[in-house]
Amino acid sequence: MNQENAIASIANRGTGQLSPPVTRQSGNTKSVYMRNRCPKFSRQTFHENAGCALRADPWAAEFHAHYKSQHGGHHHQANRSLAFKLIRIYYACWRDRKPYDPARYLEALEKKGSPIAKRLQSAEKSHPKKS
Repeated sequence: MNQENAIASIANRGTGQLSPPVTRQSGNTKSVYMRNRCPKFSRQTFHENAGCALRADPWAAEFHAHYKSQHGGHHHQANRSLAFKLIRIYYACWRDRKPYDPARYLEALEKKGSPIAKRLQSAEKSHPKKS
């Protein structure tokens, strides 16, 4: 198991969530629900960390708002998705032995042409900061 998989298994993350959803299917009935058997303390820790990032990082707030607008406006679903993104960022910081720098992450978003970076730039142009 490589290091990223080891960290992923510790965080018990899935695709877009901190733990993969459970699917039950029988005949024509199919239901998908949140997994109960997982490390709840880790899930709650990352969920709360995402909530703190909303207030501290403009890109996180923009990502959260964009995700909510695209997926029915569910706050906790957007928070879990942001937590998943933060886990990947923290892993990259750990792997590269560099501290987290929001400016460096914003540069990476701009370089990749992310819609979040474009929305942040348009917001800064329409609402410049007062000095």
